[in-house]
Amino acid sequence: MTHRILTASTLAFALVLTACDSDDEETTTTAATSDTDAGTGTTGTTGTTGTTGTTGTTGTTDEPTTGTTDATTGGEMAGIRVIHLSPDAPAVDVFVNKGADAAVTGLAVLNSTEYLMVPAGDYTFDVAPAGAGLDASVIEVSGLALEAGKNYSAIAVGKLTPNAGDGAFTVLAFEDAAPADAANVNIQVIHAAAAAPFAQVDVWEVSDPANPALLIEDFNFQDGAALEIPPSALEIGLDIDNDATPDATFSVPDALTAGTTATVAAYSNAADAPSLEAVLAAGPTVSIPAN
Repeated sequence: MTHRILTASTLAFALVLTACDSDDEETTTTAATSDTDAGTGTTGTTGTTGTTGTTGTTGTTDEPTTGTTDATTGGEMAGIRVIHLSPDAPAVDVFVNKGADAAVTGLAVLNSTEYLMVPAGDYTFDVAPAGAGLDASVIEVSGLALEAGKNYSAIAVGKLTPNAGDGAFTVLAFEDAAPADAANVNIQVIHAAAAAPFAQVDVWEVSDPANPALLIEDFNFQDGAALEIPPSALEIGLDIDNDATPDATFSVPDALTAGTTATVAAYSNAADAPSLEAVLAAGPTVSIPAN
């Protein structure tokens, strides 16, 4: 899996998304659209992170449309979505290429936008507290080259006010996993659990306790990996002390369709309780708590 990031034309989109904030109140996420209309992996790799910033401030398995052509310019398009997985961060606005108007507004934790189709090219993202404006940006993610016909996820992870050993707030950018073959599901796995005990984990498949299978070894916070698996119910275990015995297990239901992709993030909330968060569509993630 590769990782990239957003510098191009003015965006002026007209997509309105609905998201739920952390208090289950409905918020509106406005995505700007461009006025040009715009394998199996066992070892995780670190995603691209934003430059140092000041502190501050998933559904269906429909595949996003990619590789479309701008009818006005004939330019090729890329897909980009934003996922909020920072446990103590407020709702955020996302600005593209230093534009005065936010491309995404009011995105609350444990929510995702849909894929926004933009012209292929290089981009810069700024993330600011909702309603505060571009000048209040707390982090800039620059130099992301979006290639035509590909999909990407920009994911806010980490804590704004971390304790010792916790992962700090940053933004990762991942090129999304390609669709699986007709018999399997491609799972894009993101390590977004910022609590110190989960800094490095081993990921196990323990549906048959007598025959556990190691899926991802030494999976570090901010890493991503791709797994191609059958579309069946699974028991997933996280081992935090490298003793080959999971310290937390999660029951993943048989809810995915063969031949599709999904993003699943290991997450820890503001109280450091772990969960798996499945990002399957725009709006709230689907939470799978520890058993």
